[in-house]
Amino acid sequence: MSRIIPAIAALLAASLFLAAGQAEARNPLRHRPYMMYGLPAPYAGKVNPLPADAANIAAGGALYREHCVSCHGASGRGDGEAGRDLNPPPADIAFIIGRPVATDEFLFWTISEGGEPLKTDMPVFKDVLSEKERWQVILYLGAGFPTQPAE
Repeated sequence: MSRIIPAIAALLAASLFLAAGQAEARNPLRHRPYMMYGLPAPYAGKVNPLPADAANIAAGGALYREHCVSCHGASGRGDGEAGRDLNPPPADIAFIIGRPVATDEFLFWTISEGGEPLKTDMPVFKDVLSEKERWQVILYLGAGFPTQPAE
């Protein structure tokens, strides 16, 4: 009995440590300033002007595979090969996309400005992808990372 209690305590401590690490990966630093202070003026209030049709979602998927999958992984879990050694790790987009923080304006700002505002390694895409292409990536994320074009 005297050995069981320390073992249970060690297991509990390890599970809390792992849960804290998962929470950090799912809740990137980016959320806090957005929730507390809003977004910079050029991004505040932005709404995706593109229809969520098969063509836009497929185009967004192609762009995601070309520019994002290496760090964020094919299903958006932040488990891409190139992101394994990054600190902080790439965001778990699949988790974030279903949360209230995943607004059009937030996602557009995140993709456009990358990690510069928070000193992370995410590249800036506003000079790489056109505005339309960034919106297409957002449609793809919102569609749940489909492997086939949406119907």
